[in-house]
Amino acid sequence: MSALTRTSGSPAQAASRTARGRFAALLAVFLLLFAGLAPAASAHDSIVSSDPRDGQNIAPGHREFVLTFSDKIQTFGADLILEDAQGKRTTLTPTIRDDQMRGAVTADLPVGSSTLRWRAVSSDGHPIDGIITFTVLDPSKPQSAASASSAPAPTPTPTSTSSSGASGAINVPLLLLGIVAALTGLFGGFIGMRLRKKDRP
Repeated sequence: MSALTRTSGSPAQAASRTARGRFAALLAVFLLLFAGLAPAASAHDSIVSSDPRDGQNIAPGHREFVLTFSDKIQTFGADLILEDAQGKRTTLTPTIRDDQMRGAVTADLPVGSSTLRWRAVSSDGHPIDGIITFTVLDPSKPQSAASASSAPAPTPTPTSTSSSGASGAINVPLLLLGIVAALTGLFGGFIGMRLRKKDRP
């Protein structure tokens, strides 16, 4: 009888093994869950081209602004704010179709440096934003007018993207994974220790 008792263990020891098994299974579920979320969290859409490009010189008659993204963007939550060389801010009405957002002005732009602030919601529901800076040239100066262009370049340079897509950004799912794993391990160890204490004569 004593040999059988030593082999099977006390009820407290069995409960301890069961608790450890349950916590190990729970930890495995969390690992699989966050491992699946991590790639999706780092795949936010980004802007790949714009007309005008960031840093481009354009003519005062440039009327339409076109932003192209790496994937289809949501049709809600979009903003386009133009600040011209005189400091006047104009909120444009964005038109979204697939991976493009467009906005237009109805009058010539004043000469000087202007900025276009944009905001969109990527296909995964994450907000992204950026700023495009361009210069409106004086048409009375031949050398400036000759260099002005309202057409996009064949190989445009990507403009500002959301800070969440920048290299070196904190990977939130992996951080949460580490916290959950640490807490699960500590709690499992605490329960096991309590059960071992109860098993002592």
